[in-house]
Amino acid sequence: MPELTAFIIDDEPSAVRSLQLLLNRYCPEVSVVATSTDPQQAVELISSHQPQLLFLDIQMPHLDGFQLLELLGESTFHVIFTTAHEDYAMQAIKAEALDYLLKPIGREDLRAAIDKAHRALAEESGQSTRIRQLLQRIEADSRPNRISLPTGEGLEFVDVSTIRYGESDGSYTRLHFTDAPMLLISKPIGFLEDKLDGGTFFRIHHSYLVNINQVKRYLRGRGGQIVLKDGTVLPVSSRKKSDFLNAF
Repeated sequence: MPELTAFIIDDEPSAVRSLQLLLNRYCPEVSVVATSTDPQQAVELISSHQPQLLFLDIQMPHLDGFQLLELLGESTFHVIFTTAHEDYAMQAIKAEALDYLLKPIGREDLRAAIDKAHRALAEESGQSTRIRQLLQRIEADSRPNRISLPTGEGLEFVDVSTIRYGESDGSYTRLHFTDAPMLLISKPIGFLEDKLDGGTFFRIHHSYLVNINQVKRYLRGRGGQIVLKDGTVLPVSSRKKSDFLNAF
């Protein structure tokens, strides 16, 4: 695939690092030419770097994403909005955004957005096509994110957001939830890692896969430990430590 140049704007440094990590892992053809946590400063930087893609946070102090686009005026880049809120969907459509990603950003959604960027740049698809695709994404985002998991009795359908962490038990995996008893699924933890969203779930250890939204604290050590919101303490392997910390 041809290389794409991208610029990331988000007032939260951890969100910038997390998106860069996802792009490095799952979209290696994307070259991040610059980032900024200051939307006012970013206006000048965008003009100098001329990126093909602009990952733009919506809610930012002093200057939100829509106001920033107004300042830029006519542009040649495609915009991918990033936000933790669904309320801005219609404004994103009016701004003719290429895509609209809800935080925490998942690897499949990100990959789909980059593939869409390739198509748009190759074909310069019209406004109506982009709006139709964006509406389809927004409709999909409004549905609960649920997956089916095999158990000894059949299939269990679970809401992904309620999973705290997965714990390896040989060829089985114990799933721990925020609102339900532990569930034993009849697949190894690697199956669960492939099944779940790489932007939200992280393999911190050969025995543990954790929902990073449940992490409250990191304790230093060779690999270290994490403390979840409910007080559960889990180990981080030394080889996973750097990537895990960069996810925040």
